[in-house]
Amino acid sequence: YDALPVARADLPEGVVLSREGDAWIREDRVRDVALPLYEGRMIGQFDSSQKGWVSGKGRGSVWRDIPWERKQVEPQYLMSAAVYRDETELAYVPKVLHMRVGSATNARTAIACFANGVPSGDTAASFYAPGLEDNLVLTAILNSLTFDFVMRTRLTGLHLDYHVWEQSPLPVIPAIPSRLRQGLATVAFQLVADSRVAAAEGLWLATSPPAGVTVAERQRLAAALDAVVATLYGLTVADFSRIAEGCDVPTASSGWSDNKGFWRIDSTQSPELRLPVLAQSAFADLTAEVNAADAPEVALCEFLGTDGDGWPLPETLRLADYDLGHDDRAMHHQPVAAALGPRFYDWQLSRPAEEANRERNLHARNLLGELSHARLLRELAHPQRRNTGEPLRQVAEERTEYEVDQSDDQPDIFK
Repeated sequence: YDALPVARADLPEGVVLSREGDAWIREDRVRDVALPLYEGRMIGQFDSSQKGWVSGKGRGSVWRDIPWERKQVEPQYLMSAAVYRDETELAYVPKVLHMRVGSATNARTAIACFANGVPSGDTAASFYAPGLEDNLVLTAILNSLTFDFVMRTRLTGLHLDYHVWEQSPLPVIPAIPSRLRQGLATVAFQLVADSRVAAAEGLWLATSPPAGVTVAERQRLAAALDAVVATLYGLTVADFSRIAEGCDVPTASSGWSDNKGFWRIDSTQSPELRLPVLAQSAFADLTAEVNAADAPEVALCEFLGTDGDGWPLPETLRLADYDLGHDDRAMHHQPVAAALGPRFYDWQLSRPAEEANRERNLHARNLLGELSHARLLRELAHPQRRNTGEPLRQVAEERTEYEVDQSDDQPDIFK
């Protein structure tokens, strides 16, 4: 798309570009739609396309890492959208995919991502929550250090079957205040969102912040979510320090004695740049703000950035201030924000907000088709129905019928 002579937002409606941007087709020429069949190795935490298939089969298959600034889905298998729709009534209901094969001694054990309108196999099993917003909140909780700590403590095998998840406690999502739940969903969406594939969901959630693409922004958002989720579980600073124990060992250390610890996360980075350490800093800040606030819910929402930028990455961090560190450098302030790099790329900031919104609307238009997109816009005109998830299910079902039914006797509105 970088070589296009016009901005993507200025492309005509109904013109669908190839992934490379060097070919195109009008939507009335589409005969069928092939959907990616998700496997466990394709997904990561908040990442619906962590790896892409290159070649080979089984244990001999080759996969590549897909960077956030160039996200695209590269599956090993495809499924007809018509077949998928006919096989399940839940074909176009928002869901949470989770990796069903893992280990308590990997860097992470509970690995989940948000998905909508795509089939998945046994190794990328599904959870369903009632509505788009609750699925995003569930994604945030399952990917938290707090939940993962419980999962790792209990897991003895390699298969994360339902009975394993069922024994792990969750906060009662419907009991979370609506404004806080919306903030959790928005931050989770920034971590999972691909501006093209999730365009319709972005319109429905009415999110405006850019997606978390850079290392710095993803660390900031993930640390903020970890802190809020730990608060929902009722943890103290001491409790959370126990969860992240050993994550502050020096880079040159040979490891940590706890095989199930989180010390493997970002282990090649300096301690103050690692997610578990940043999450401890964020949780300490949040705990102080909640204790000083008249309304804890307001403090939590402000921390997430419901009405602003939210918790900022510290410019510097002195590990000793949080009872962390194992060497002399822990006594001195170390750079964090500058060391992690920019919060956004230049291309994210250079586009006017109006152009970004038009591009998101165009992607949603091409994904849903003319009829379903028009229906989505009508639904968005009724804020009281936002975040229920039901309209997205309805428009997605219409989308498949529209794209597959290209017979000569189709109504004029399809032409």
